[in-house]
Parts: sequence; C-alpha cells; structure tokens
Amino acid sequence: METARSRADAVRQRDEKDKSRARALIQALFPAIPATDLRAVVNHAFLKGSGRVGRTKKLTDERKAKLAVEAHIRHTHTRYEELLKAGLDRQEARGALWEGVEIIKRDWGWKDPRPCVCPPFGAGKR
Repeated sequence: METARSRADAVRQRDEKDKSRARALIQALFPAIPATDLRAVVNHAFLKGSGRVGRTKKLTDERKAKLAVEAHIRHTHTRYEELLKAGLDRQEARGALWEGVEIIKRDWGWKDPRPCVCPPFGAGKR
C-alpha cells in the first residue's frame, strides 16, 4: 500500500515539475503573455495523456511551447472555429488567420530568431 502511494506521489511531483518547466519556458518565450492565457496553455497543451502537442517527444521543448501558444491563440483569440464551421479546412482557416496570430505572439513578446514573411504552406488557397 505504501509503495503504491509513494509511486503515485512521485508521479504527481514529476507531473508538476513538467508543468512548471513548460510554464517557465512559455514565459521565457512569451514574456508578456497574460497569466490567464499562460495557465490555459499549460493546462491544455501539456495535459498528461492528452496526446496534444505539449506531450510529444518528437519536437524540441521550444517548438512544443511555440506551437501550443499558437494553437491557444488560434482557438481562443481568433475566429478559427467560425471559419471551420463555415466550411474552410484547417489549413485554409489557419492561413486566413496567420497574420493575426503573429501579431498577438509579438504582443506577447515573441521574437522569432528566423522570421518568416509568408503564411504557412497552402494558406489562403481556395
């Protein structure tokens, strides 16, 4: 019984440490991100067992954090869901909103070391 409890405590501690690292990384990359948005990104994208971008092992931590913030912005600060319901596919909707997402990222302090002057591949095509 005690072993199971201590293992569960160790898992909880490790999970909290992972969330704390994600929170710190996002704050470093987006120093002006509002606290409510930071909480939402960490709690959603880095949820254990969710299969979301924050949990993948295939990307660097920085890439996961950037993609998680972009997804959060897209879903909560743009008309992304409306565009999908109107019949646009995901790539079209993302392309239509790309500039607005970039503006919010910059407002939150993002400084891309490799700026891109073009929307994602296939964006805006009909």
